[in-house]
Amino acid sequence: MMLTLFVALPSKPQSVKCSFSGQDHGGHYLRLDGVTVTNITQGWQVALSYPDTVLEFRGVTGIEDYCDYDGLTLFQNVPNPFSGVTDVMIQVAALGETQIEVFDLNGHLVANCTQFLLPGRHRFVVELSSPQTYILTVRSSGHKQSIKMINRGTHQVNNIVYAGKSSAEMPVLKLETDNPFSLLDSVSIVGSATINGVPMESDPISGVFIFLPFNHQVFMESHTAQFTLFFHDIMDNDTVSYGHPCIGLPSLVDVDGNVYNTVQIGTQCWMKENLRTTHYADGTLIPLVESTSPVSETMPYRYCPNGDASNVLTMGFLYNWNSVMHNSPSSPLVPSGVQGICPDGWHVPSHGEWSQLINYVGGQSELTCGDVYQIPKSLASDVYYTCMSHWCDQVVLNATGFSAIPAGYIKDIGFEFFGETAAFWSCTESDTHHAFNFDLYCGNMIVNQYSDNYKLGGWSVRCLKD
Repeated sequence: MMLTLFVALPSKPQSVKCSFSGQDHGGHYLRLDGVTVTNITQGWQVALSYPDTVLEFRGVTGIEDYCDYDGLTLFQNVPNPFSGVTDVMIQVAALGETQIEVFDLNGHLVANCTQFLLPGRHRFVVELSSPQTYILTVRSSGHKQSIKMINRGTHQVNNIVYAGKSSAEMPVLKLETDNPFSLLDSVSIVGSATINGVPMESDPISGVFIFLPFNHQVFMESHTAQFTLFFHDIMDNDTVSYGHPCIGLPSLVDVDGNVYNTVQIGTQCWMKENLRTTHYADGTLIPLVESTSPVSETMPYRYCPNGDASNVLTMGFLYNWNSVMHNSPSSPLVPSGVQGICPDGWHVPSHGEWSQLINYVGGQSELTCGDVYQIPKSLASDVYYTCMSHWCDQVVLNATGFSAIPAGYIKDIGFEFFGETAAFWSCTESDTHHAFNFDLYCGNMIVNQYSDNYKLGGWSVRCLKD
């Protein structure tokens, strides 16, 4: 397999940043335990270990100095591919004007935006009318970066809209190497992953970095490369592997800049973490309440789990039903059609969609302790539960990768069952004052779906991909 970087012909030492991901032959994403890169020509080897998935080669010869990464970071748009609308995050180090341009592959400018930005990370919404591949370029304080975006849908207009500053911190570079490297070197890349408890290696990628001329106006990848490592022998023994990120969408970003992992379970793509947004997708603030009892059924609000703000990062917020719905009506549909509190492109699951999850997991013999409802162990986080005495031994803890976290809930008498129960809202009401929810209690072998919980109470939220 040929390793390809789009580069200019002049030879000047620069750096190349490579990122790695893993997939099985069914297209499911895998967590890489490690990646080994061997430069056969220069005679050196470097290894990355989880969670490192990015390697920067420094001092590479063969790249023209068209862009500089210091002071500007452009993140890959999410989702990508997308259907008409996508989010782009930009990190700037200095106060000043930032220019964003979107070109088609013929070099035609289709949308542009100029925004005065403060230092930090900022979110932009890009709307594109035609299904095709685009190049988005950002210029700020003398620096320039570009990404490729794939649109598979349509929108009414071509537009770039500033959506605000994010409080999220910029990720740091994972690993760097100063080993000598040239763009005609012969290279081999091998990944490792643990599948169903068995360590495996990927099919090797080997070849040489080559020169390709490019049109400077649509320049994009001269300093970055992405490699997917394939594990073809994972399912040869007729066993099914669970816990993979959603196909083509390993993560998502909410309006606050929070990043969430995803997990594919059957045909459903779930958030793998509890929602922790403080705003709706339209930017409206969700009020935080610090009292120990429910406040209102008609006003939106959120709580810190067990009243402690330090729990939010790992357990998300607890929300009342009104805040979850964001003025949407109750829905029993599959899919629900209720975006509510969820990020763009995601929705609040209905009672029927929670039932769909239960029926799928309960239908896999290796995931249940008996009947269809005896599945808490295969859904529960393998980190935060403190008691599991009623769960069977034959099921692997968190085998599905759903990673339900026992943030407890807030009810009539305040916070309850913190560390023991994961409880999630649906968007389906049972009557004027109550709604259905989904409950995993460590002292009970079965999963519960209650219809009598008051809407003014506080429960966790998981969103489903549209």
